Amino acid sequence: MPDLLADGELSEIYGITKSIDPLSEDNEFAVQILNYLPESPAGKALGGFGRIMKPPHFLAPLIHGRTYALVDLGFRTQQFLMGMWNRGIGSCYVGCAHRQMKVKQLLEISDETRIISFIIFGRPDSNQSLRYYQKLSQFFTRSKKRLSYDDLFISNNLPAAFKKEIIFKKILEAGRQAPSATNSQPWRYEGKSDRFVIYAHQKKIANVYDIHQGYSFHDTGICMANMSMAARALDKKIKWHLITTDDKIHPIIETNIPIAYFSLDDLRSRS
Repeated sequence: MPDLLADGELSEIYGITKSIDPLSEDNEFAVQILNYLPESPAGKALGGFGRIMKPPHFLAPLIHGRTYALVDLGFRTQQFLMGMWNRGIGSCYVGCAHRQMKVKQLLEISDETRIISFIIFGRPDSNQSLRYYQKLSQFFTRSKKRLSYDDLFISNNLPAAFKKEIIFKKILEAGRQAPSATNSQPWRYEGKSDRFVIYAHQKKIANVYDIHQGYSFHDTGICMANMSMAARALDKKIKWHLITTDDKIHPIIETNIPIAYFSLDDLRSRS
């Protein structure tokens, strides 16, 4: 098992929560840092992936609220992970939406609190067997493949005004490269004049592993976080406007659910 991080490093990781932006102030975000012990309640919550990877620690990102809580959870968690990466700490998402009830029981999490994934983290390990497993998992999930912009934009419509914005292209690419459960990339884009709209794309086939379609909301939040962080790196700031505060889940219908939008004017002015 890789070495445990020092207490000071773990305290510093907790501190990252102070520097991340929310989508909604109405939601309460928190993380639990857990040590991995296979027979402990936390170890059982992590499940088979923990027995394969044997991480020194893992995170349980949690959110409480109803203002698109799952989107906000993905949005904040991705910022948190990038904060760890900036400190030289590697990480990997491990989805648990399909067994959320058992996870909540094992970790004594309230019914009102939402959890979609765990985060395995630690110093990168050179163990060859783990690298083989990583390559194998990447092969089956096609994790390095990304949908084209023609596939991502509704009606294959990338407005001409968007094509002229070099900064927007870089921000858009950061969103396209965002991680998602089974690399499903469950977000869709639409350009409306000077407004960029993002949707959560829900598929009937996803009911097999995510009956409540929680991943589509959560992973759309991850995509939005990547875009926001890319804008910040380019000395810009995206102001996301939530289209609705509805946290309703659509478990059967294959549809695109509008989540949020921002104006291109945000990218033309300095942050």
